[in-house]
Amino acid sequence: MKLPLSSNFFDCPPLTLADASHLIDTAKASADELVQKAKLRDGPVTWKLVSDEAELQLYKGEAPSSSPPGSTLYMGVLDVAATMDEVIALFRTDSTADAKAFARRFNHGTVDAVDLYTVARPSGREKVSVVWHAMATKALLKPRDGCFLECNRDVTVDGQRAWVRSYTSIDLACCPPMLESFVRMMSYGTGRLFVESKTRPGYITVSFVTHVDFCVGPK
Repeated sequence: MKLPLSSNFFDCPPLTLADASHLIDTAKASADELVQKAKLRDGPVTWKLVSDEAELQLYKGEAPSSSPPGSTLYMGVLDVAATMDEVIALFRTDSTADAKAFARRFNHGTVDAVDLYTVARPSGREKVSVVWHAMATKALLKPRDGCFLECNRDVTVDGQRAWVRSYTSIDLACCPPMLESFVRMMSYGTGRLFVESKTRPGYITVSFVTHVDFCVGPK
């Protein structure tokens, strides 16, 4: 399959009101779950520091017992000099063109993206959408792809202004696995949480959580 795909490659019919409402509820719940996962203490994940260099801390998570077999859980934490408005402007993806540009800029390994649905119209800060991503892999492994429910929304973390961008896998008839070209990977709650720093004015604490199964092995 030749990439990049066109914006109309997937033939996705209009959503019913019930389907749209369900996707919005699911997306918001996934975003809230990501906020909880990102807690280093008193959260649902037990985090172990595995690397601390150049102001970037990398943690490996002990996934909850409900976590699907084969999934891995990691989190990187870093402070960056920025305002929340700057962060949100940088991470906006209101179209397929935006999604492709974002994938090139931030999602290392992501080689293509298509915006399938905008379920809740973007307000500049909040958005619910469905996206398809294609990811390159190491030699001898087939590329991965995924169909993800994305949620961007304002939240509050320990009294601080925050913004979350989460992805979770969903099944859609209009975005089936393309087994000749890709292996369909699964995300069980991946994304970025941005929190205004309490101790460093003018800084944002970024937590990048990955909870995925790349489906390497018998599956």
